Formats: sequence, structure tokens, C-alpha cells
Amino acid sequence: MPIVLDPDTTFEVVLQTDADKPQPPRFVFHYLTTREWIKAARLAESLQDSKDGAEAIEKIADVVSAAFVRVENAGDTGELLDILTPGELIELLESVVARIKPTAEDLGK
Repeated sequence: MPIVLDPDTTFEVVLQTDADKPQPPRFVFHYLTTREWIKAARLAESLQDSKDGAEAIEKIADVVSAAFVRVENAGDTGELLDILTPGELIELLESVVARIKPTAEDLGK
């Protein structure tokens, strides 16, 4: 079964600033489909054409939100833009982009 069709095939990201906490918030993501990757690539290419920093951050949030499933160990949370700093949002983007395919660990869950 393609991994994007399997709701149990996800990956988790813990922000570097939370890594040493006993129960850090874990951001859970699903793998992007090829169509979502195309959209993500187009958004990334258009970052330099953003009219300002706010537009660039919104584009980054669109890519991260496309793969976002939930936050665990964080209580009641809102939208990603309401709970993350721009630096944390970029850290999540880098983690999502790095997971273009599942690792052996992901498949062994």
C-alpha cells in the first residue's frame, strides 16, 4: 500500500528547544504525495518573490500545514502560526523536506 494512503505511517518531529524535556511536544506529520511535493516546490521557488517577510512565512506555513496531522504532549493547541515562532516553523519545514521518503525506522513502526 502506498504510504500516503496508510494513516498509520507518520513521522514525528521534536523541536530542538524541547528535546531535553521529559515529555516534549511532538509534531506528527504524514508523508506528502507527489502532488503536494509539486505544490511545496513551487511555493519554495516563489519565496524569493514574496513581497515581504509575512508573505514568505505564510508560504512556509502552507507547506508545513499540508503535512501536519497533530501535536502530542502539548495540550489544547491552535493553528501552527499561533503556537510557533518563525524559527520553529522553519525547523519543522526542514524536517518535513528531509523526510521525502520514510526511513527504515518509520516503516518499522
